[in-house]
Amino acid sequence: MGFYWNIELCSVSVPDEKCHHIMLKLESILDPMKKTFNHNDIASLHGSLQHLTFVYRDGHHALTSLSSFIGHFPNNYVKHHLPKPTCKQLSWWHVVLSHPNVSWSLTPLTSIDLSIWIDTLTSWGIGLLIGSTWASWMLLPSWKCKGCEMGQVYSH
Repeated sequence: MGFYWNIELCSVSVPDEKCHHIMLKLESILDPMKKTFNHNDIASLHGSLQHLTFVYRDGHHALTSLSSFIGHFPNNYVKHHLPKPTCKQLSWWHVVLSHPNVSWSLTPLTSIDLSIWIDTLTSWGIGLLIGSTWASWMLLPSWKCKGCEMGQVYSH
């Protein structure tokens, strides 16, 4: 899988060579001289960063914009500018990967059931349940317009 597994310490880390390779991909995308990208450019970086989230657990939150951006490519020939929220999340990755030798403990943590439930319906709205307390928000009829989707994390 391309990770260093330390059975004695029950931990896993990313080899420096792998971090360096992904940093090069990342820097290529963040290069201000490169203005547009195709599907393969973005999908390759997304796959690499997604792989790293096994060790960099906080990285899940810094992939949402990139994941959404991939959906805007109808084919590999179309090129798009990188949205600002995507740049911001990729900058987070750049800072994090600049600090090598990160490892993740594989020792199981105590599980806590917070009893939090969330549901969304594009035809109605959003519901939230925490314990026995609930709230719901009905969407305005005008919410769905061209380019708007439930879960979209950036605007054009």
